[in-house]
Amino acid sequence: MCELFGFSGRAPRDLAPELRIFFSHGAQNPNGWGMAQRTAGVFRLETEAAPAHESAYLSGLLQNPINSALLLAHIRRATIGDIRPENCHPFYGQDSSGRGWMLMHNGTVFSGLNGRDFRERLRGTTDSELLFYYLLERQNAAIVQKGAPLTAQERFLVTEALIVPMSRRNKLNLIVTDGELLYVHMNMRGTLHSLRLPEGTLFSTLPLTDGAWEPVPLTRLIAYENGVPVLEGQTHENEYIPGIEQVQNHADFVI
Repeated sequence: MCELFGFSGRAPRDLAPELRIFFSHGAQNPNGWGMAQRTAGVFRLETEAAPAHESAYLSGLLQNPINSALLLAHIRRATIGDIRPENCHPFYGQDSSGRGWMLMHNGTVFSGLNGRDFRERLRGTTDSELLFYYLLERQNAAIVQKGAPLTAQERFLVTEALIVPMSRRNKLNLIVTDGELLYVHMNMRGTLHSLRLPEGTLFSTLPLTDGAWEPVPLTRLIAYENGVPVLEGQTHENEYIPGIEQVQNHADFVI
């Protein structure tokens, strides 16, 4: 499976030590890597369709401090979509108010995106990027309905209203940011963990260091700001159990 890494902090922290451990898992997830940080209000995104543990470029980056208060990183094990930079996570785009969003995904979307292609915006061929542009479409629709940019709570509610039904029979472990909030969702038990630190909160598919890593709450969207949970959704019933995507005879479930 792919692996996710995220950090939301009240102040920049050197994340290079944890990232070196995280990216060393590239042998198990050899189909590309990505890393994005937000600095001075601007996202910097770097991706490479090569195994993270073999990348000379990434190795050079990780020899220096990587100070950030908002960072996302991903190592890819391809399920849908070929191996090329455009299919590496995280994915970046702006909503119609000009707000920048990023999404990365550990899982597979088997249903719920039928008939949606966003052909004019897609750069790659993954289900994850398609899900990302579906999220932006829903944010844009809410902006049009309101006639103004959305508040943090409104953005959270739109995101939750998409993720809850989409998580039905789909593996939807997600870390998303709108540049202000960091949204975290896990619906496969034990596959995303968090660690509280003095500077903020770390997230990783697997615990990376000694410390009190805890599983992210199952089947509930939580948004963090400056490393602190500020918004929490309702716990839903759409836990992903491997093999459930093969259930047949459901008219609303189409692979």
